[in-house]
Amino acid sequence: MAAGLPIDHPCHAARYVHKLIGAQAREQFVALYVSAAHCPIAYDTYTTGGINNVAADSGAILRAWVMSGAPFLITAHNHPSGQPMPSSADEEVWSQITMSARLLGLDTLDHMVLGEGEFYSAVLRVTHSYDCDPVDAAMQQQARAAAHMLRAQQIAARRP
Repeated sequence: MAAGLPIDHPCHAARYVHKLIGAQAREQFVALYVSAAHCPIAYDTYTTGGINNVAADSGAILRAWVMSGAPFLITAHNHPSGQPMPSSADEEVWSQITMSARLLGLDTLDHMVLGEGEFYSAVLRVTHSYDCDPVDAAMQQQARAAAHMLRAQQIAARRP
C-alpha cells in the first residue's frame, strides 16, 4: 500500500512518484491509485523496459485500477536519459488509458514523465523541477490546467 498525504497538484504527484522510480537505470511504468481525498492508496509497477522504452498494457492497467476501487489514477514513467519530454508513443498510451477510462466512467488525474531534475505533466503541458511550488506566481498561469484535478474530485463526490 502507498498511503500518504494528499496529492492536490502535479508537483506533489511528481515528487511522490519520483521517490518510487525516478532514479532507475531502466524505464519503469507505474500506476498510482488515488482516493477521492486525493491520497495515494496503492501503486503498481506494470513494466520495466529498456534504457529508452517501456511497453504498457492499458487493459491490464485499467483492470487493476477498477479492482483497486480507487476513483482516480496517475500514471508515470521515468526516462533514464534524463529528458522528461514525452514521446509520441508515450502520448498514445496515455490517450488509450484516458479514453478507455472515460468509457468506464473513471477519470485520470495526470500522466507524467520523470527526468533528471524535472518532470513533464500532461495536465500542465510543461516541464517543472521537482522542487516546484504550487503557489509560485510563475505557475499560476498553469493553475487552470491543474483545476482538472479539482473537477475530477468534484465529479467523484457526486457519484453514488
